[in-house]
Amino acid sequence: MNYFNYMNLQDCFKQYNIVCPDENSFLRWYKDIGNTKVAMFSYENLPADNGITTEIIETALMFRNNLAFTKITGLGLVLGYYTYGGVFDLYWKPTTVDFYALNGKYLGQVEYSSLILARDNQTDIIPFLTLSGWINKIITLEKTLDILTILIRLPTLFTGDKAQAAQLKTLFKKTLDFEGFVFGDKSLKDTVEQFDIHLPATLDEVYQQMEKYKNYALNSIGIYSVNEKRERIVTSEIQAQNDYADFVYQGMLNQRQQFVDLLNSTYGYNIKLVESYKQSKQDEVELAHDMAVAQEVTEPETSQKSSTDSSKEDK
Repeated sequence: MNYFNYMNLQDCFKQYNIVCPDENSFLRWYKDIGNTKVAMFSYENLPADNGITTEIIETALMFRNNLAFTKITGLGLVLGYYTYGGVFDLYWKPTTVDFYALNGKYLGQVEYSSLILARDNQTDIIPFLTLSGWINKIITLEKTLDILTILIRLPTLFTGDKAQAAQLKTLFKKTLDFEGFVFGDKSLKDTVEQFDIHLPATLDEVYQQMEKYKNYALNSIGIYSVNEKRERIVTSEIQAQNDYADFVYQGMLNQRQQFVDLLNSTYGYNIKLVESYKQSKQDEVELAHDMAVAQEVTEPETSQKSSTDSSKEDK
């Protein structure tokens, strides 16, 4: 898949055989979760060769595997992808590969050992495949919420004769007018039948499950997220989710640090990997700490003032 195709979801779905129930809804959810993934890391001091940017690197890592850096005569440093060819060694590593630019242009055959591999994770599985699965589950539950909302709005069905129907209309009108007492014929109690539509689940139950799927999606890209009420989850579950997200994040960090270190040592660059997500979370922690300290300072002053006012009143 070429780089420009990454912004075309239809090409992505076709490339990876993904069945999407609603492309507009998918795009809305992907905008939030996908952008979060792409913005988790950034790179400083990237070489000016061919306009390589953080966005290009991270978007490529999101949508495809078999990525690598290498220097091409006349082009300088290039981030591209390779396809296998030639002979494999005992560990299924190719000796040579066909190398392509992200726009699909063939750049020639190169030695596999000369490439600096760029992977999002240890197994080089495309993150978009994982995210698309969770997003499709979220969309399905979103549509379920829409259906339940419509069912809730359906009127309750009552059956009876014409006289009873007239009484019921009067009763409901007075009820809507907030009258405290409504009188009707006692026959209504025994002869009128009521039919309620039974909802298979409540809106809150479906919404909570949708939130779980969103949390799973974020966990799958190394972001710890729990929005459930505290009484619904136990400490062991919180720790397990936290550990999972930490392992995913650490794996992503290690893979990026590895190719950054190799680029610097091989070509003499001074590229720096920045953990943008971690820095933003650290800023949040520091802000929360500062607010807590400020509150602790304010509370004694308020308490002292209240005590002084109380003493004056006693006198």
